[in-house]
Amino acid sequence: AGNTFSVAKIGENAFTNCHSLTSITIPESVTRIDNEAFKGCTNLPSITIPNSVKEIGDEAFSDCEGLMLAIIPKSVDKIGESAFDYGTNSFIGRTVYCEATEKPKGWNNNWWSGDYTDKIVWGYNATENQENGNNNGTQNNENQGNEANNGGNNNNQNSENQSGNNGSV
Repeated sequence: AGNTFSVAKIGENAFTNCHSLTSITIPESVTRIDNEAFKGCTNLPSITIPNSVKEIGDEAFSDCEGLMLAIIPKSVDKIGESAFDYGTNSFIGRTVYCEATEKPKGWNNNWWSGDYTDKIVWGYNATENQENGNNNGTQNNENQGNEANNGGNNNNQNSENQSGNNGSV
């Protein structure tokens, strides 16, 4: 029998500009996603952050222009600047589902960028959604200008639609 190792973090620039990445499963052993870990992964359509993750670094998912759906659990108590900054491709209706009911204090005010077609859903229950096939929570669209809930920007982000290559960490 060989040694068994578990991944504790996804390192800085681990998948930067990996345009062939179309799907990834982050294991429950991961507690941190470092700066720019997935920056420029333009064909990654969605990301579900596992409950084990506590911190997401600066620009971790920046310039992921194809990212349409992201699910962020309550366990994430720190998100860095521009972690979900989608670059120049806008007006396509992204959604970020957050289990937290409002932006946690440890999240950078500029953690994401979006436009009026994008939204953040606060109070999302991933377990209930998987069981019932529903989306729940409170949607805060950019036009509502709810700065306390959207990180200080009148923006909202999104990331989903899985297909293609399967990347596992």
